[in-house]
Amino acid sequence: RLSLIFIIALSLLGIVSIYSDKSSDNDVITVERPAEDSEDINLKLNARYSDETTEDINVLISKRKYTDKEIEEFFDKGFDMAFKKALVYNDDYDHIDSSLNLIKRLDDNPLNLEWQIEPDDYFDSTGQLINEVSEDVCLKLTLTLKYGKDIRSRSKYMVLYPKVLNKSELRSRNLKNEIAKINDTSPYKEVVKIPRNINGVYLNSVEDTDSYYVFLVLIILVPILLYMRERQSLKKAAKDREEKLIAGYAELVSKLLLYLKAGNTIKSAFSRIALDESSDDNPLYVELNAMVNELNSGVSESAGYEKMSKRLRLPCYTRLMNLLVQNHKKGSLKLLDMLKAERLNALKEQRDYAKKRGEEASTKLLFPMIILLVISMVIIMVPAIMSFGI
Repeated sequence: RLSLIFIIALSLLGIVSIYSDKSSDNDVITVERPAEDSEDINLKLNARYSDETTEDINVLISKRKYTDKEIEEFFDKGFDMAFKKALVYNDDYDHIDSSLNLIKRLDDNPLNLEWQIEPDDYFDSTGQLINEVSEDVCLKLTLTLKYGKDIRSRSKYMVLYPKVLNKSELRSRNLKNEIAKINDTSPYKEVVKIPRNINGVYLNSVEDTDSYYVFLVLIILVPILLYMRERQSLKKAAKDREEKLIAGYAELVSKLLLYLKAGNTIKSAFSRIALDESSDDNPLYVELNAMVNELNSGVSESAGYEKMSKRLRLPCYTRLMNLLVQNHKKGSLKLLDMLKAERLNALKEQRDYAKKRGEEASTKLLFPMIILLVISMVIIMVPAIMSFGI
């Protein structure tokens, strides 16, 4: 995945580089001039003279200038938009009962804004209401727009009304007043102790609440993640075990047939096969050792073969164990012929399984190959299209 991301990023970088080179080969080099409130651009260019010598030069692209007509439009629209945005949640300037929004800049407008409220006892410089009134108060709001040396001002008169609190806001204000009284009673103490219960209202710190919710989420989420991780790990282990068992089946049948041809019994043949490899990494030999130990401890061969078939739970091993159980119970003169046929069938199944794994691998590589194909086509087509001036 990281390799694919790296290839895509590198390809996109190449496309950008090609586009930049092509754009510089045209008759003009297009540079977007910085806005009036931005810094000048220091543009680096490579000059190639008629004698084929080259030189890197730096040129300054100055900020954009506005025409007189554009400036007049900025002032006209600036006053209207600024006064409109300043109202925020208030309906109009004849009835102000909450904070204002005294912005300093307007979108797509280079003018600087300055506000002044007279008297300045009720709002701060940002328009936040700091002192509420008990009766109607008339205020003067002045907006000054500046563009270089061009300075213009307009004023509006507004009426500040006492805010009518609803039940929720009144309850919140009373609670804040109670806490303010507690704060004022101990201004010289290092610690302010606020009771958790004030007039029947239970208080809790925001940090405590956040910690509680985080802890609650962790209690629920972590076990789920651990369970999913363990389940995924078990699925992977089961799949790896199944692949090793399928891969070792043809070898098991071949060894069993070889020992039986040498004159060994089925039980002794399994004992010799189990001794060939004692590694715990191979689940087939782990199960063979378990079956041999059961047979040596007195379990009948039929029961031992059936138990191993249930533990392995694969069609090929079930087929082999049923064959051995039938031979042990009823006897069969053609056991070796049947094992030869089973070996041929096991080799065929092993080839088919390997082919299936190869097809799965190629399917997984299909999507990255499609992405690489698209990137290659873009790298080839973009310069071709640009050369035609499309």
